[in-house]
Amino acid sequence: MLFCILLALGLSRLLASALLKPLNKLRRLMVEVESNDLDVRFRSKYDDEVSAVGHRFNRMLDQIQILFEEVRTTEQDKRRFEVKALQAQVDPHFLYNTLNTMFWKSESGEKKDVSEMIVSLSLLFRLGLNDGKDITSVEQEIKHVEQYMQLQQKCYEDLFVYRIEVGDPSCYAVDILKILLQPLVENSILHGFNDKEDLGVILIRIDRQGDTLRLEVADNGCGMDVAGIYAEDVPDGDAKVMPYPISMAD
Repeated sequence: MLFCILLALGLSRLLASALLKPLNKLRRLMVEVESNDLDVRFRSKYDDEVSAVGHRFNRMLDQIQILFEEVRTTEQDKRRFEVKALQAQVDPHFLYNTLNTMFWKSESGEKKDVSEMIVSLSLLFRLGLNDGKDITSVEQEIKHVEQYMQLQQKCYEDLFVYRIEVGDPSCYAVDILKILLQPLVENSILHGFNDKEDLGVILIRIDRQGDTLRLEVADNGCGMDVAGIYAEDVPDGDAKVMPYPISMAD
């Protein structure tokens, strides 16, 4: 009788272990999924109720991965369309003021200024188009924003001066999204210097900080509710800082 009892206990333990083993395996997989590992899958050579649950678990993971890819693709398309919309936006007032200034300067006989504005406007559009590519170099981006500021200086004489500082020469070769600086500079000119009587100053600083490219546009205009970062260079100013991870461009 004692032998039968021991045998029954041993067999029941083996049976319980055999039944609970796939359940424990499925539980471990669920714990891994909680740790954001969606590549795990349940595998079993048996065709029982636990295997059926495991196969449903696998199908659920497949559906989750498909949904993640769809969301990721949608977000990427959304960001790409937003960038294209920003890049394609040409302020009608800017174009009208530029052409109007060129007309009046030509009427006044200021042929040199007119020729310089024509060259700057053509370079602005050529650099902005960038052969249909969304990525450009920091050097090309600086040339683009320089042409924009030169045109604005012709349209709004004695309104502002600008300075561009590049800390690390290697920044020139870094690839970034095109037309990043021009909207910030445009904001400084149209809003920062709107009610300013003395000369405006726009300072563009570009430097590397580890794996990050730091793009900064500061001005001494009316500003926001925060103090300027570089008050000694741009007094009472407002700074817009755009950190750009270099690894994204590479």
